[in-house]
Amino acid sequence: MQTKAKRLFCLDTKKVAAMAIIIALYVLLSWLSKILNLAVFPVAPFLKIELTDFLMLLAVRLVGIIYATLLTISVSWLQMAYLGDGPIDVFALMLADLIFLIVFWLGDVFLRKGINRLIKNKTSKNTEYLITTSNVILAIIAVSFLMTLFNWLFIYDMYARFLNYTPEVIQWFKSILVPVIIPFNLLKFTINGAIFIAIYRVIIHLEKQFGIVNISSK
Repeated sequence: MQTKAKRLFCLDTKKVAAMAIIIALYVLLSWLSKILNLAVFPVAPFLKIELTDFLMLLAVRLVGIIYATLLTISVSWLQMAYLGDGPIDVFALMLADLIFLIVFWLGDVFLRKGINRLIKNKTSKNTEYLITTSNVILAIIAVSFLMTLFNWLFIYDMYARFLNYTPEVIQWFKSILVPVIIPFNLLKFTINGAIFIAIYRVIIHLEKQFGIVNISSK
């Protein structure tokens, strides 16, 4: 237990370098996403796809859940400085990214342990891809529906309280939760999940280069 805790909190130069790379990629891709203006629902043009969420999964694999979480919180709030996003928008994006990476990490821990027990730790490349893909799918579904619930429970109310949105506007937001918000979140995180899976061979190589051991397999 102590060994696992040390691995979770261990911060060396390789992890610092990995975090610096992820931050640079996040800033670059968030700028690119803003320039591309990837709005997919004409009825809700404020919903735009960001090509940055897969970086949170990359962070989980390269620096571990603790520093990936801190990294997600940090880069999310930085958007207020270099993109001019509002605090509630940033909070919602941060919450979505945190759910995405935490659910992915939980799957990486428990699903991997279960499969390793079944096959007696003889994990093949195909099994590794299956585990990772399953974790990504689970994270996509979880974040899509949880963010819909959180929007309904308190995020839209935050817009009403702090940005003086009228009750009619909030009611309209809530009316599009199922027909628009859920499909949007599913699409957005599916795109990011697909990017993560597409570059997974590179990620495995990076894990080896940075000397990072996946503690979930231990």
